[in-house]
Amino acid sequence: MKKLLVLTVSSLAFAGVAAAQLSQEADIDQLGTGNDASVDQTAGNEGLAEIDQVGDDNLAEITQADNSGTTSFSIPANDASILQNGNNSRARIAQTSDDAAGAANTADIVQNSSDFAQGANGIPSGYALNARIGQTGSGNASTIEQFGRPDGNVDPVSSFTASNDQTGFGNDSLITQSDPREDLSPYSDVDVVQTGNLNSSIVDQAGPNSFVTVTQTGNSNTSEVEQSTLTTQTAVVTQTADDSESYVQQVALGTTATVTQTGADHFSDVFQQNLNRNSNVTVEQSGLSQVSNVDQASSESNVLVVQSGAGNDSYVQQIGGNNDSFDNTAMVTQTGTDGSSTVVQGGNLQMASLDQGGVGNASTIRQGVDELGNLITPDAGANDASVSQSSDDNTSLVQQLGIENTATVVQAVTSGNMATIMQGGMGNSAAINQ
Repeated sequence: MKKLLVLTVSSLAFAGVAAAQLSQEADIDQLGTGNDASVDQTAGNEGLAEIDQVGDDNLAEITQADNSGTTSFSIPANDASILQNGNNSRARIAQTSDDAAGAANTADIVQNSSDFAQGANGIPSGYALNARIGQTGSGNASTIEQFGRPDGNVDPVSSFTASNDQTGFGNDSLITQSDPREDLSPYSDVDVVQTGNLNSSIVDQAGPNSFVTVTQTGNSNTSEVEQSTLTTQTAVVTQTADDSESYVQQVALGTTATVTQTGADHFSDVFQQNLNRNSNVTVEQSGLSQVSNVDQASSESNVLVVQSGAGNDSYVQQIGGNNDSFDNTAMVTQTGTDGSSTVVQGGNLQMASLDQGGVGNASTIRQGVDELGNLITPDAGANDASVSQSSDDNTSLVQQLGIENTATVVQAVTSGNMATIMQGGMGNSAAINQ
């Protein structure tokens, strides 16, 4: 059964006509079986809606409202477009705008699929493609693109879902999901929620069985997530801060990145390379003006960065070593002000723990690498380094090139100290307490 419902009002603005005009337009094209389209531009001012559908159980709904009383039709308030051709597609757009000071919402959904529904496998909509957009402020913009398998290959079956919800003004979100291949569990999902103002989110996800969640409730935040064609990648970005940036790029199989930023003016960059399968990165930044850079290329490895206070800077690198670097752990905690920390790990089974409070402390831990960060030997491993600095203006350097070495640095009483531990060989132990 095919359904088509269009409720729209169209009028022209002639000279001398009152400013509050009705100028709405709808264009619907349907071809194929089981299509359903509904456009309701709720008797507001300017609106434009276009729905194109070419086959196989498609559903598209557009609801728009603009009651701002705009005086000019040259800048559209609410603009929505849905294009679907493929199997079992759904799309919904709902937009409202009540701020006459800004150009209103814009939304665009493009879906293509040659695959079938997966309702029996727990996909929420039971459809190979599904997209939602909701925007309530003015000046919002959102684009969702999902492609599927245009070559007609339906084995294995793919499924996408995408969602966007923006309630502030001036937010911008782009979601792209392409062609899941080479996996038997290809459900992928992207969910972006922006309730603050002037936030920007870009998600580009190409692989199967991968998930992205971006939540931005502060103002003027930027989030970019890119996940490759490999399977089982997860990224969760939460920014309740203002004026913060988060960048996540994941290339390897089975990687997870979690970034949480509260406060203001933070920067986080997470890059998981193609040599670090089944690895995890967690970054938590609060306070003011924290900077975190994580570059991970070590399999079965973990990185945890926690920064509070103000003006701290952290850099963590885990080197791949031709697929024979694995099971390394780096933990960085900076709670003071203007701290600087660097952890570089190569080899296997390395453990680094760095904890800094106070003001102006700087620490470096290098395991299995030289002073330039070059991998010395893939066999270096099972080293344990711990640095704790809670007084002010301390500097520490720990370098471990051998196997099963232990180093501990504690500088907590006086300020302005320097500690250096250099270890090679096997089974050495060193401790500095100042």
